[in-house]
This record gives sequence, C-alpha cells and structure tokens, in this order.
Amino acid sequence: MAAPAPDGGLAGWGKVGSMMVVQASTIGLQYAFGILFVVLLEAFPGHGRAAVSWVGALSTGVLEIAAVLAGVVSSATSVRFCVFIGSLLTWLGLFLSSFATELWHLYLTFGVLVGLGHALCFPAGMIVVNGWFTKRRALANGVGTTGVGVGTLIFGPLTKLLVEALGWRATFRVLSLSAASAILAGLNYTSREEVGEGCSLRWLTHPRGHVKTAAAAVASKLNGANATPGGTDAPSGEAAEQAATTTDVRGVSAVAQMLRMPRMRRFVVGQFIWGWGFWIAPIHAPRFAQDMGHPASAVATLVSCIGLGSLCGRIPITALADALGRTRVYIGVLCVYGTATAALCLATEETALGLWMVYAVVAGACCGSLMALSGPVAVEALALPDPKLVMISSTAAFSCMGTGVMFGPPVAGFLFDRRGDYFLSFALASAMIWAGALVLMTPERLWGRVEAATPNP
Repeated sequence: MAAPAPDGGLAGWGKVGSMMVVQASTIGLQYAFGILFVVLLEAFPGHGRAAVSWVGALSTGVLEIAAVLAGVVSSATSVRFCVFIGSLLTWLGLFLSSFATELWHLYLTFGVLVGLGHALCFPAGMIVVNGWFTKRRALANGVGTTGVGVGTLIFGPLTKLLVEALGWRATFRVLSLSAASAILAGLNYTSREEVGEGCSLRWLTHPRGHVKTAAAAVASKLNGANATPGGTDAPSGEAAEQAATTTDVRGVSAVAQMLRMPRMRRFVVGQFIWGWGFWIAPIHAPRFAQDMGHPASAVATLVSCIGLGSLCGRIPITALADALGRTRVYIGVLCVYGTATAALCLATEETALGLWMVYAVVAGACCGSLMALSGPVAVEALALPDPKLVMISSTAAFSCMGTGVMFGPPVAGFLFDRRGDYFLSFALASAMIWAGALVLMTPERLWGRVEAATPNP
C-alpha cells in the first residue's frame, strides 16, 4: 500500500495551484451562467424560463452525474489525460454553441458537451490532491477550489462585457479559449508515484494502467504487523468496514462496494436530496433581482458576489471542517444555505440591492464549501486509509447530486412560468436542502450494517 500522504511540500501544494486554474476555467464558467441565462431569454423569446434554464441545468447536471467518469478514465489512463480530453470537449461545446439557431442546439452543445468536458476536468484535481494530503485534506481541497470563486469573478464581468460588445455568439467563441488554461494546468496533475516524471507528455501514449488492488495490504495493516494475506483472522468492526471497500477499486464494482457502507449509503441519499435545491438560486436569483426592479447591471453584480463568497468562504470553512469534523461542518453549511435560500421567498421590490448582495455572498460561500467538502466527506464516509485507492468512489459523490442539479432549476422555472413568481421555486429549493441535511443527521444504525466483500480470485 502507498505510504501516507505527506500533507504538504512544494510538490503537493503545486498540485493545489494547478487545481485552482482548472477549477477557475470550468466551474467558474458554470457559476457565470446566471448572466447567460438572462441573455438567452432575450435571444430565444418564444421560450419560457423553464426551457432556457435547461441549458445551464443540463450542463451542471451532466457535470455532476458524469463526474464518476473522471475516476474511470483516470484509473484506466492518467489524470492528465482525463483533463486533456475534458478540455477538448469543453472547447468544442462552447465553440459549437455560438452557431446555435434553436434552443435545443444549446442543450447538446453547452448542456451535454460542455458538461461532459467539465465532468472530466473538475473532479480530477480532487483525485490528485486527495492523494497528497491526509490531515489537511479538506483545507487543500478548499484552497484548490477557490479557483471557482476566482473564475466566477472573472467570467461574470467578462461575459457581460463580451455580450454587450460582441453579442452572445462571439462570446461563446471567446469563452471557448478558456479550455487552453485547463490543458496547461492539467500537465502538473501527477500522483506521488509519478512525480519524478515531471510534466512529461509521455502520458499521451503511455497510460499507467489501473490502480492496484490493495485489500491484502489494508487487511495486514488493520490486523497488525504479523497478519498475512493468507491468514485466517478476519477483520471486524472498523477494520471490516475498511476491508469491505478495498477488495476491488475498479469500475462499477468500486461503486457497488461503496454502497455496502452504511455511512456511504446515508451520504449518497443525502447528496441526492439536497442536490435538487442546490443549483436553483445560482441560476434564477440574479434574474429574480432584475424582476424586482433592479437594473440589468445588478445581474453581473450578484454573479460576482457569488464568486466573491465562493472565493473567501472556502478556506476558512474547510479549515474549520478539518478542526471540528468534516461531516459536522458539512451539515452546518447545508443548514445555513437552506435558511438563506428560504429568505429569498421574502424578497420584494423594496428589498435593497445591498441585501441581495449579502445573500449572494452567503450563497457563494455555501455552494463553494459544499463542493470543496463533498470529496473529503465521501472519503470520510468510506473510512479508507488512502483515497487514491477509491478514486472512482470519491468522484461518485458528485454523481449522487447530479440528478437534482439537472432537474431542480427547470422545475423552478416551470413553477415560475405557471405562477408568475418565484415563491414556490425558492421554497422548494430550501426544503430540499434542509431535507438532505436532516438525512445526514440520522443515526448510522438506520442504514444497515457493514457487508463484507467477497475477495476477488
């Protein structure tokens, strides 16, 4: 089994820096869709908010659902190759979006292609960083994902300026160039075992193969120094829980073994539920502020505030998670986000823009922290000593929330189209976020007992 992660060092923090760049060029663009949403409503006047919100919801939903592919591709080839392919798909999707003449064209180009490209790029950094850190894993992920806040701060105003100067079609073409930064930063995505190779291009023709099974090594460590793979002593309790998930770490079997864990089952259900409310406000709240009488420039301001909150909130919240417990802080952030989203139901035309900006900062901090903590909390739920051995399972944490992320915003748009206001939309978002938090608070014993895995021949 690999040696424990070093919790730092120049090389480890270098991976965190590369992760920031990739996150900025992928998720930062997703957060800026609130501006494109307003523009596309005007470009396709025959469609309601439910139909137009599908463009961004599909992209983010595909990103989340297909995130597990990053683990599959990375384990079969390399993390760098995964980012390379994802960046090419991102460029192609954004470039083709500029030629859309019907709304469904954007469903395919921005929704599916860009979403799939981001799915391969976004979790890749967590796979690498989780292999370099243990005690400071949440903090390292928090620092790396601050790139989302930086990207939102950049893409928000930039998108607004490009649309006003060039139109939305040329804007998509310019934004497609952001994929180049992800390719360059991804060259530094080396594991601890590969670090001696530097930023070589050898990974294009020399995939490193699947991660080796480590069940015997894990069992040996858990049962003591004298335990052997052929011994008769079987691990129990926490040891059985760990051994049950390390028998095979490849493909679909890794996900199946993940679901044998009671804590992981609870985590998966919680993720699935709160995902339905997660992405409603980032897409609809900026336009809601405009509906309440604020100028069009307020849309870009609120998107930038979401980015500012994401940038400034991740590091202190993830550092707090390392100190107080990642799952505990994770649940707390969900409760704050659910409460803040419920406050949108009370917004009126008299609500000052300053209050909207406060909400956007809080929402950005919550969204950013939840994204940064999902991977570490998933690893904590698995109770595994080395998250690199479960790269597929850790990326599956995002796939669990993908369905809700995809369908939540269109449902909110549908409710607006039927009622003419956002009250039920934001009430639904708040209720689902709170429900997910409550699921994560339930006792572990309600989710069954550990099922031992059958060793592979």
